[in-house]
Amino acid sequence: MELTDEDLESLAEIVNIGVGRAASSLSILLGSAIELKVPKVRVIAASDRVLDQVDGISVKQQFTGAVAGKALLQFPTQTGRQLACLLTGYDELDEIPEFEISGVLAEVGNIVLNGVLGSLANITSSHLDYTVPEFYVGRAVSDLIGSAVPSSRSGSVLIADTDFCVSSEGIHGSIMIAFEIGALESLVEYLQQLVA
Repeated sequence: MELTDEDLESLAEIVNIGVGRAASSLSILLGSAIELKVPKVRVIAASDRVLDQVDGISVKQQFTGAVAGKALLQFPTQTGRQLACLLTGYDELDEIPEFEISGVLAEVGNIVLNGVLGSLANITSSHLDYTVPEFYVGRAVSDLIGSAVPSSRSGSVLIADTDFCVSSEGIHGSIMIAFEIGALESLVEYLQQLVA
């Protein structure tokens, strides 16, 4: 299915709403202002080789319902460590224990991904069920989305590159949603009917 600029704008708006909610929740939880921005949304094929690159820290959450797939929040390793350091108050990256990095980033992933998936559920007036977030280091996205896209890897992956602003520090990450085959097309058709 060929997506138009309007389709991409509609998908970006869903992500923006969810990211806005997540920023508000994170700010309340941490007692300091956190700003999340989604500058660009793109859709790539699950077979795209860029998903085979091994780099970074990922939080994965599976979802089922009217649309189904796997959602990931991914940071380059150093950037993820920096975000965890900022959120826990450590002064130096080498001081923060690994278990705190995984705990903090898993919770950030939980809040951000639930915000985006909740926005997706609201716009489609449907219910989505989520699994508990899982934390990974050094795993390729193609490996993590695995069963969301059958071995042919012919599904679609929505990527929203996100900037986290914490204590005036810019942190870059990506929200990725790997839709089961046909799910993204159904979502886009639903959105087209809403604006028709």
